[in-house]
Amino acid sequence: DGAKRTLSGHSLSGQFALYALYLERPDARFFSSFVSGDGSFWYTPDGRYVPALEDPVRMEQAMRDRSRQLPVSLVIAGNGAPGNGPQGAQLHDFLAQRGYEGLRLANLNYNSGHVAMDGPSFGDALDFIYGPAR
Repeated sequence: DGAKRTLSGHSLSGQFALYALYLERPDARFFSSFVSGDGSFWYTPDGRYVPALEDPVRMEQAMRDRSRQLPVSLVIAGNGAPGNGPQGAQLHDFLAQRGYEGLRLANLNYNSGHVAMDGPSFGDALDFIYGPAR
């Protein structure tokens, strides 16, 4: 069911989940929800460090140029310093200011460690997307 299809990733695959969102065609969306858990937004494929948002901003701008309609749920979860939470929060704030129509956006923060935050953040993300478990 495409209306309930979620792409989720943690760490580098959390970065991938955002890139998949940016690359989706607005007229043929495959996913209705995206979860990025402690995404490594500072990482590039060649292994160099980039300032927060440098590469994602270019991809996001191309997505925005295609359409300002973004009828998806997006959860950006992060672990506090020294995790990727600060970069995730910065990305959340950036996207919130872009004025996408239909975007449901959440920023979840944890302080349990990069790996330990994955399970709780995924459960909380599903609660945000589909409603609390009954």
